[in-house]
Amino acid sequence: MRPSLWLLVASVGFAAEGVADEVRIAVATNFVGAMEALVERFEATSGHTVLVSSGSTGGHYAQIKNGAPFEAFFAADSERPRLLEAEGVAVPASRFLYAVGRVALWSPRADYVDADGRVLENGDFRHLAVANPQIASDGARAAV
Repeated sequence: MRPSLWLLVASVGFAAEGVADEVRIAVATNFVGAMEALVERFEATSGHTVLVSSGSTGGHYAQIKNGAPFEAFFAADSERPRLLEAEGVAVPASRFLYAVGRVALWSPRADYVDADGRVLENGDFRHLAVANPQIASDGARAAV
């Protein structure tokens, strides 16, 4: 399954002001690595500072709903940004798809995981980590 990542402008003030010296963004944990690279380039070319708060999309949703001062929300699902917009917390019509990813089965041992994921069927593994499906969209997709 290919998870979609959604961006939502969460502050009316940011949209009205245009450019700020400091921008606060909430980023889904599964995108934080890519975001750090983007922030580095943006700061180097713009002279502005970006404060990144990484965490679960559900956690960021709750924070924004309760007044957290983020100018942008990079979510791992489409539902939380849609809810924030419907609840009047976000700038109307500011949501858009910013990335598409994949849930992966991985092992540090070469050739341990086959293309069909049969290692899960035979139970020949000691540990399996899956994000909490109650708060993380990757966990919900993996639990299907």
